[in-house]
Amino acid sequence: MAKLSKRILFIACIVALVSHAQIKKEDIGKSIIISELQHPYLFFTNNEKPKILERIKTDPESRIIMKGLLLEGNRFISMPFQKKILLQPRHPRFEPENEAASYLAEISKGALTLSFLYQMTGNTEYTPRAIEYAEAICDAPEWINGAHTFDIIYPRVWPRNVPDDQVLFSYDLNSARVARVLSTVYDWLYPVMTGRQRDKLRNAILEKAITRVRGNYEFFWWSSAYRCNWSAICFSGLGLSSLALLKEHPQLADVVAESYNRITLAYDQIGEEGGWQEGRGYYGYMVHSGAYFMDALKRVSNGKINLFLHPRIRANAYDFQLYALTAAFGDSEGKNGGPTYAINKYVSETGSLPSSHKEPRDFGHDAVKAAIAQVNKYARSPKKVVLISTVLPGTTRRHFITLLDKKHQFLYNPYLIDPNQQSTS
Repeated sequence: MAKLSKRILFIACIVALVSHAQIKKEDIGKSIIISELQHPYLFFTNNEKPKILERIKTDPESRIIMKGLLLEGNRFISMPFQKKILLQPRHPRFEPENEAASYLAEISKGALTLSFLYQMTGNTEYTPRAIEYAEAICDAPEWINGAHTFDIIYPRVWPRNVPDDQVLFSYDLNSARVARVLSTVYDWLYPVMTGRQRDKLRNAILEKAITRVRGNYEFFWWSSAYRCNWSAICFSGLGLSSLALLKEHPQLADVVAESYNRITLAYDQIGEEGGWQEGRGYYGYMVHSGAYFMDALKRVSNGKINLFLHPRIRANAYDFQLYALTAAFGDSEGKNGGPTYAINKYVSETGSLPSSHKEPRDFGHDAVKAAIAQVNKYARSPKKVVLISTVLPGTTRRHFITLLDKKHQFLYNPYLIDPNQQSTS
């Protein structure tokens, strides 16, 4: 599913004026001419498709991606399909297989692939199966991950800025992903669907995503958990879904504004140098999921509302992701993460290149020596001084340990100390 999104966004997103203060639904109405919206409009319009097709024709990588999508499309329309109604297992993380999740992921991939191919080729042979998959997504009993239901998630320790009394868990990361996919499919298949088919998709998007949250934000723990990846991801799915239905339901401008505001508050928590306290895995998940809503909102507002210009995003979009030497924080993973399309997207939108283009510079020892001097000056009682560094043990013994007063204990944690094994991952 992630690979498919990567390929489609790489092709589709080829194609600034706002402060990052909080906005109101009236600002959405002033920035987006809702009456003039015509599907498709989220990631490209009919007028922009020739540019995408020209890129597919002239750019080797885009041509390879499109060839792969065409092969996938032929597989989806050729293979037998039978709609299933599957329930999530009670404890999905302890089950060898999760058939419900695999089924939902596969039909989501099929609907997205086929609807995109219809838009790029105009071939209506792709649309019957695309609609069939989309309706099967609508008929899934739930979009939430079984691991995020009450019995599983209720006892967890809640993150910063979240009260302990949490009992509502009807919209989650997976809901946001499915809503994003179905909203995109709705946008791309709109011209060929019947009124009833459009309404079925609209019903599911409203029923299983938007109206569960709209006006009830304070009941969802992630809505104020700005230092957790959930907040930006859930609001990105919610915001994109509302954008997809804005033509039919202009009143959803309030959800678009709320999503923008909450994602802004989440991005405010990114460090001055681009760091994220959950580690690189969750940082990558957060910013690449956010890109869908950010790109669509910028496009439909003609650049007037542009989250890519958030100062913490614009300054250091991907340095932390690519170069920080962080350990694996639980299930966040310590590897450098983030799909290539997301990195390219952020670089193209912000003009913020990764720091690899800058002049190499020796980091020196001054910062560590200064910190030791501060400990010696102000610590009245014996302290344990911890250094976690890529500096080699010999360097540490020669230059740092001897500077610390004898009453203190120096604790050294060598991190990736073998120069032959070091990497940016």
